[in-house]
Order: sequence, then structure tokens, then C-alpha cells
Amino acid sequence: MGQDKGADVPSERDPFDVLGGFDPVDEHELPDPHSEEADALLDRIVAEPRSPERRTSTPRWRRTAVVAFAAVVVIAAVAMTWRITLQLSTPVVACYEAADLDSDRFGFAAEGFPTVESCRAPWLDGTLQSADVAAGQVPPLTGCVTESGDLAVFPSAEAGVCEALGLADLVPSQRQDGLSDIALANERLIALFIGSECIAFAEAEVAVRAILDESGLAQWSITGDANQQRLPCMSYALDVSNQTVILVGIPGPEEE
Repeated sequence: MGQDKGADVPSERDPFDVLGGFDPVDEHELPDPHSEEADALLDRIVAEPRSPERRTSTPRWRRTAVVAFAAVVVIAAVAMTWRITLQLSTPVVACYEAADLDSDRFGFAAEGFPTVESCRAPWLDGTLQSADVAAGQVPPLTGCVTESGDLAVFPSAEAGVCEALGLADLVPSQRQDGLSDIALANERLIALFIGSECIAFAEAEVAVRAILDESGLAQWSITGDANQQRLPCMSYALDVSNQTVILVGIPGPEEE
């Protein structure tokens, strides 16, 4: 009967005896565990610095950087959404002579809903002029929205002109109802104050309240500025964001 060739493997040896056979240290050469020599050896082993372990996980600083970058992206996306969806909130229109916020401009309060087309007139009548535009001609116009909700119109056909100027684009689908009410009230307020030499605070407050209610702005409030108590006559200002008409004190005719 044939036999397998190879070394015999003892099957009944204690596994610790097997491991002991590979131990290169002769236990007879070791110092007594309670001796000073053994204590010194232990102190030397403990004091020896260990090399740092190599890790393959992502370092914390890198994970933090990734999270911070993601947060910046989210914030930027939110800011961009705000820029795109900002709507007009006042009847104020500013027609600029160039695609530059520091250029000459013609401003007015629109009688109805502010539109880019309302800036054609100052180009046609020569109020706005440019070396790049022939007299009596209207250049391509682009409307943007300022942080205060005003319409700013520039002579440009570039799609990114609003963003380049730090302004928002117009929202074509914006409802005109609320802003038309503001424009109507503003028109009536202009007529009220221009038609009177001097309106005292109490009289102005009653008249302005009536105009607001008749114009669909019953939720608006009326307040006075710091001068309304010491000056006899009133003018006004609109704070659209806070839905408030501010009565502004001005000198009387005899004090001018």
C-alpha cells in the first residue's frame, strides 16, 4: 500500500508547545521578573516611541474642507435663486445712459406698472444720449431689479448685464396688481401735496389715509419723520418694503 510522502505532523502536541518551538528567546537567559534588571527592561520598552499607524481613511481636515465647500455651494445656489426671482416692489424707474451704475440716468415714478418700454421716451426726445446711439434712436434695452425693488433699465442686449452689475433679472411672470395699486396711490399723493401750499400733519394724515384706502392699500400705515413736529408743512415718502407712508416735515412758504 502506498504512503504519502512528506513530514509527519504530530497530532497530539499542545499548540503552545508548538509556538514555543519557534520562540527565538531562551527563557533561561531572561532575568527574574521581580529583579531590578527586569524592571529596567520594562521601562525601556514603554519609553520607546511607537511609529504612527498608517490609515487609509480620509483625514478629518479633508472631510471638513469637503463639507465647507458643499456649504458654500449651497449658499451660492440660494443667493443665485434670490437674484433670479427678485421682483419689482416700487413704481420707481431709472433709465441709464450706459450699462454702468455710475452713468447719467433719468428717473421717474411710473403711472402704472413699470416696464422697460417706459425708457424709450427719454432716448427718443434726447434726454438720454450716447456716442454709440444715433440721435432719436432707441438702443436695445434690458431691465434689471435693484435691491430696493426698483426697475433699472440699461442700453444693452447682453444677457448677463444684470448679474455683471450686481442686480437681479426681471421676473416676466410677476403679477402687476399690487404694484399698480402703489403706483395709483403715489399718483394721488403727488396731486395732493403739489396742489397745496402747506398741509399740516393732522390734515395730511387724514388725507393720506383716505388715499391709501381708496387705492387698495388699507393695510399700509402712516408715520411721521423726525421733523414733522417742529416744521409746519408736510411732504411724503413711500417705504414700500414696510408698507408705510412717511410724512416728512418741511418749512412753510414764509420760511423759504
